[in-house]
Amino acid sequence: MTISSGITPEEKNKIAELRKLVKDDLSEYYDTDFNLLRWLQGHAQLSIPDVARKLRHHLKARKSTWNLDKIHKNERTHPIHNHWRYGITGLSGTLENVIVNIEQCGKTDYTGMMECFSLSEVMKARIYDLEVMLAQCMELEKQTGKQAWILYVMDVTGLEYNKKLYDLITGSMRSLAEFMSDHYVEMIKVRILSSSNWRDEILQFSNIEALPAVWNDELHTFPAHVDTPQPYPKEWYYSSKGLKTALQFREDQSLSYVNSSGEDTSLFQKWPTGFLKNSVEIIKNVGLVYFSLMISIAKF
Repeated sequence: MTISSGITPEEKNKIAELRKLVKDDLSEYYDTDFNLLRWLQGHAQLSIPDVARKLRHHLKARKSTWNLDKIHKNERTHPIHNHWRYGITGLSGTLENVIVNIEQCGKTDYTGMMECFSLSEVMKARIYDLEVMLAQCMELEKQTGKQAWILYVMDVTGLEYNKKLYDLITGSMRSLAEFMSDHYVEMIKVRILSSSNWRDEILQFSNIEALPAVWNDELHTFPAHVDTPQPYPKEWYYSSKGLKTALQFREDQSLSYVNSSGEDTSLFQKWPTGFLKNSVEIIKNVGLVYFSLMISIAKF
């Protein structure tokens, strides 16, 4: 299966126009035709000046203290990363210029995460992974001269459809979902695989080399490695009354972390537009989200 990734003459003209409008904020690192093309693709319904306004907001954020152009060069050491695992397993091999990322939604303790960390810390940890995806796409595009994509596999095995999940995705995690869908703009195609034959169906999208060993059974042997997400200890939870709680973390070194529960969840009362909503819709199945990765940043 091949995805058309060549840039047409019309797209080149639009890219040139968009680049001219944002040139004062465009860094050397981010200034590629494919990065600008992603913004045009993700906002195809908007005029180029309107796309430029959205992109300019993102470009200014890239120059913030989070330094997004260089964050992917850092070590993956945020305490959240032990619980929200790295998911890139390699190239699809079946789809052209596609990188596979496995999201273990059913095993990731999102509720515990929001009990232990502020939303800004969650975003900080998540931005690292998104920037790594962008960097790998950019490197693949540099090597091949074609647009690169992410095959985002959402494994919701073990996800429980209960009030905690409902409160999570209609509450604080909605902000993160909107952050990913509005600012890391996506072009999404969803394919839901059957609960009984998904291990065979997924081979339409990836060779076995990029599929994780945690899916192995008597008939299937997949070699790729992904770490199992760890739950958050209850003693790390901060007080629901807004008291500050100091949490001590031990990884390779000791880290001191202080959180507060002072977020106003009244702002987050709608269903998310991003991938977590899809997770609820595909309970007990494995969902495939196939999108062209576009990178931006949350509004602070």
